[in-house]
Amino acid sequence: MTSSDDNYDAYLKAIDVGMIQRNLAGKAKPTEEISENGGRYTLKTLTALKNTEINFVLGEEFDEETFDNRKIRSTVTRDGAKLVHVQKYGENEALIVRTFTDTSMEVTYSAQDVISARTFRRI
Repeated sequence: MTSSDDNYDAYLKAIDVGMIQRNLAGKAKPTEEISENGGRYTLKTLTALKNTEINFVLGEEFDEETFDNRKIRSTVTRDGAKLVHVQKYGENEALIVRTFTDTSMEVTYSAQDVISARTFRRI
């Protein structure tokens, strides 16, 4: 899936991503690949600059390394056609909700009263 976005820089700033990393992330046009095998999910985010991958089981907390190399704790759950991803970093929390349709994945990012939306079209 490839993306378009809205208010993403403000979201990245809200989760304490530095200016250089925000600029790089804003220019990147990521592709996300999601797969499931035997209850274990893999989410790959691919860009020209850097690729990341997380592996998880729904409802189980796991260690995640973000694209800007922060170490955080995350949990992903499923709610119908949505994957709800909670990231804990320090005393703060970010929420990423991925909603799947036949043609796209709508992603809402929120942290500290900042909301961003991205649309990934299915390819």
